[in-house]
Amino acid sequence: MGYMMKKIKKLFTAATLLSCFASGVANSNMCFEIPKYPAQYSCKDVPKAKKLVEQGGVLTQSNLESIVFDVAGEIVQRNPNHRNVKIALSTGRLLPLLEIAYGKDIEEHLVKWRVDMIKNAPIMYETYRKKYNTLETLETIGLIRNGTFLIEKFIAENDTKPDIFIMDLSDLAPAKDTGILEVLQQCGIQVIVIDFKVNPYENTITSLAATGKALGKEERFKAYIDLYRTKINNIMNLLPEQGQRKSFMIERAAGLDLGELEKSIYAFGNMNIAEYCEKIGLGTNHGAYLLNNRKTGMINFETLLKSPPDVYFLFSASWAKKNKGIPFGYNVSANEISSAFNGLKNRWWLRNLNLYTHNNIHSLDMLFYNSPYNVLAIEYIAKSLYPYHCRAINPDRTWNEIEGFLGGSHGDRIFYWDEKEYG
Repeated sequence: MGYMMKKIKKLFTAATLLSCFASGVANSNMCFEIPKYPAQYSCKDVPKAKKLVEQGGVLTQSNLESIVFDVAGEIVQRNPNHRNVKIALSTGRLLPLLEIAYGKDIEEHLVKWRVDMIKNAPIMYETYRKKYNTLETLETIGLIRNGTFLIEKFIAENDTKPDIFIMDLSDLAPAKDTGILEVLQQCGIQVIVIDFKVNPYENTITSLAATGKALGKEERFKAYIDLYRTKINNIMNLLPEQGQRKSFMIERAAGLDLGELEKSIYAFGNMNIAEYCEKIGLGTNHGAYLLNNRKTGMINFETLLKSPPDVYFLFSASWAKKNKGIPFGYNVSANEISSAFNGLKNRWWLRNLNLYTHNNIHSLDMLFYNSPYNVLAIEYIAKSLYPYHCRAINPDRTWNEIEGFLGGSHGDRIFYWDEKEYG
């Protein structure tokens, strides 16, 4: 057994070089080696591999690379019913995953979902509703982490009982604590845990690979992952030298009515796209610095005025509740976008920063904070930070390539805005 364990360790050393490089911020000459497809073991999965061997499994380099995990560290198998699989989504924001898998045929597979898009992304919801007629009558589910998810209804033996439940990572802990996860497993419902929100840097590729494996759509997801990796590598190869990199900050939910919290700025720290951008070397995540490395939080105006970033980004949207957000999305006018952008840009504390004078305020669609399309946000941020070095990057062209997976265009859209390019 000692010899076997040494062999396993040797295999893992090779297989985890990609996912375990830990320089924090890559330099401009480093290719962004996120795990190759299929998703490989990460360091935390070594105990699981040992257990497989102890149970009689034979671990070789060949089958090591064919094993796919979800972001919860569970091995993903192709669903036995993958040709006619029924799917439930823990959040409507995961609908793009099904479009990558099935193009325009998602209605043949989606049987339940949470309609959070109506409240949090109404423009996005209207676009999907017009394209997929059954969404309006689709069975809806509640949110696991606030107790509105009804497990009895979810597992009922009827035409809408799912074969697969694609679950957002933020729902995993409450699903375990309440016993929901155990019940789902006992009822034969395959749970795939994905994440594009908490740590998209580590989990985007894993989430895509896990979904492709479970749905039996490995080749379609392989093609999407290859496109994704190519775009990220291209960004990193165009960056200026380390000493020329800038600091940036991302305001979260810009324009949303925060009540008393309006005295402060809601910002990303060490999480989501802000952390992702720093880890691939785009610059210093100033929000994390001001938040003392917390994941997210409020920053008061005085703190920002004393210590501003070089470049400021607004993550915004048009929420259903009263707000002053930017109505990014499909079939919206440039005038609407520009008016809302300028309303946020001209807040008094931004006007008092040098970055305002130099037009270093940019905005992009909030949907990217929880989406397999997050590469578009990273391209736009890179181009905004380094317009000369990244002049060849074209997020619009990338979106056209992504639409090739989606069974056709959703219509005219505006996903980002700044007065330099559009004003």
